Amino acid sequence: MIQTKAQTRRNFETQVESWIAEALMAGACSFAELLARLPGVYPRVALDVIHRMKRQGRLSPEVANRLEPQVHNSGRATAPRLNDLPPPHPLDFEWRFTERTVSELLSLARSLTKPNDRVVLLGTPTVAAIATATPIDRATVFVGEDNVITNAVVALNERNGRPLAIQTCKPQVLLPTNAGVVIVDPPWYFDFIRPILTIAASSCRVGGFVLLSLLPTGTRSGAAQDRARIAHFLRRLSLETVEERQGALAYETPFFEANALAAAGFTGNPGDWPRSDLLVLQKTRHSDPTVFDRTTPVQWRETTVRRMRLFIRSNVLSSARSGAAMRSLLPGDVLPSVSRRDPRRRKAQVWTSGNRIFASRRPELVLAAAMQARNGAALPTRSQLSNAEQDEVKRLSYDLLTLAAKEEHEERNGRMEEASCLSENSTSDSITSSVTSRIIVSG
Repeated sequence: MIQTKAQTRRNFETQVESWIAEALMAGACSFAELLARLPGVYPRVALDVIHRMKRQGRLSPEVANRLEPQVHNSGRATAPRLNDLPPPHPLDFEWRFTERTVSELLSLARSLTKPNDRVVLLGTPTVAAIATATPIDRATVFVGEDNVITNAVVALNERNGRPLAIQTCKPQVLLPTNAGVVIVDPPWYFDFIRPILTIAASSCRVGGFVLLSLLPTGTRSGAAQDRARIAHFLRRLSLETVEERQGALAYETPFFEANALAAAGFTGNPGDWPRSDLLVLQKTRHSDPTVFDRTTPVQWRETTVRRMRLFIRSNVLSSARSGAAMRSLLPGDVLPSVSRRDPRRRKAQVWTSGNRIFASRRPELVLAAAMQARNGAALPTRSQLSNAEQDEVKRLSYDLLTLAAKEEHEERNGRMEEASCLSENSTSDSITSSVTSRIIVSG
């Protein structure tokens, strides 16, 4: 019998209630410790279930009253420890392993391989960053997206004597093959998982191993079905499960998620609560080499202002109508969610690495302002912008610098600042030019 979404959700909430009861009986004394004992349950979901258990008399008021205030404590969140890398961006769906988890993965990769074997790190910049400083005596290849994160790994690699080979994913480029171990940590959505696992299987030799992070059963209401679908796809790729380690992989809470939690009312410190299961897979049959081929168009253009990563929609047509180049969508601008299913994501044309989203009728002006903020230089005289547009770019470049400084402060101190950084002029309809030409700005 096929369950409805509502039935699946109710069953999931019942399961979360059971997990919470078990964790409390096992000695969890704080909300952070409770989260760490749950199989990937999101803090908001855990808190909602605690409220319901309290209302329905299935959780003592004493225990609930001890846990609930910890959500709103003004404690300092965990600061990111890999400051040599730019912050992750929510549109990359990138969560980074803790240093201990990276060390354990590299140690496992070494134990599963022979001295002449190759280890491939597929889309795992945290692992690559640490492997540049602590090589594992195996030929190691990092394969990453063509972005600032991979550029940072390249810089670390050069600083540490180039212990890694680094390959950037570009269309029609042949990816590494015959690896003894492939370490892969894909975003937990099947349209991401399918191509990344295909590449991982193709990169691994017969008899070699793939170390895969798998979403735990508490991630969301459909996680059990997602895991079954992934298991079926792994069999099609001739990847056989040798071992499953539940909750073995720990992640740092990324800056964007810490801001999202704070915007949702979680001003306390949940700690580095995200975890995933580790699958040790062995390849049983040969598969043909795979080339990287992006099947969907790139919808976002990336640039940076100081440490802040700024994503701007590339498929938004410039509007000749009056309207601000960048305007607020939410109070405080931070989206209080990291879920791909949140409908508010569709309204965003500009997105920061602190999970702030904005609308824009003139994305090319945002790019121009970012370039001016980065370089501290005036726009070229041949930019074909009207005087009003150039004034807007100047105002917006100041706003972007202010916003970048705010996010750097938040990232360093682990506490979100709620006020918007956009000036009054930037949040109002200030462009009235009829110019429709578009400028190209290098990010």
